[in-house]
Amino acid sequence: MLAGLFLNMALIGSEWVLYLLVGVSILSITLIVERYLFFKKATQGAKSFAEEIRKAVHFQAYDKAIQLAKERVEDIRKVSAIDAQVTLAILERKINTKANQDSDSFFQVGSDAIIRHRVEWEKNLSLLATIGSSAPFLGLFGTVLGIIQAFHSLSGKIDSGAQVLTAGLSDALIATAMGILVAIPAVFAFNIFQRRVEVEVGNAEALQNFLVSHVSRTSRTDEE
Repeated sequence: MLAGLFLNMALIGSEWVLYLLVGVSILSITLIVERYLFFKKATQGAKSFAEEIRKAVHFQAYDKAIQLAKERVEDIRKVSAIDAQVTLAILERKINTKANQDSDSFFQVGSDAIIRHRVEWEKNLSLLATIGSSAPFLGLFGTVLGIIQAFHSLSGKIDSGAQVLTAGLSDALIATAMGILVAIPAVFAFNIFQRRVEVEVGNAEALQNFLVSHVSRTSRTDEE
């Protein structure tokens, strides 16, 4: 009974799987374009910003550094600037808080800013990875359905030859090819974007370490 139910479902064929893969492909392309535009805007001017912040902090121009960070946040609105948020978190604590001015406290607020804003950078990447890993299996499922339909059709036609069977099998294999075609750009884009996240987080952590080392040293000097 269960086998008959599955057979009836399989006889629908693989065409609906192809439509599903087309929809998944459109979703994948949309995510890739959205993430590309996000990273392009979020990394704009990042190198020069880090250099200016390091220079300002080196001369203890904290107000200037905070202003630069706020300008960067405002300049790339709707995009999370991890480097600017780390700068603001550490330097605003330095200026506004008189207690607990040790390196651990500065490091904690910096790490908190990195973790909170990293979520925005990793948005939709898990979905992109899921598409890349599952699309080939979805295509293979469509191929299996197509093969079942081809053999079932062949069994009902006594005079049918190999030509009918091979035609059905070739149509079924289209689903596998489609699944692989959908997966390749998704996996490719995921790996690139994931690397961009790691690089940006690494740069933010490097800036965090620089800021913590300077502000904690000046805090000890002020206390003396």
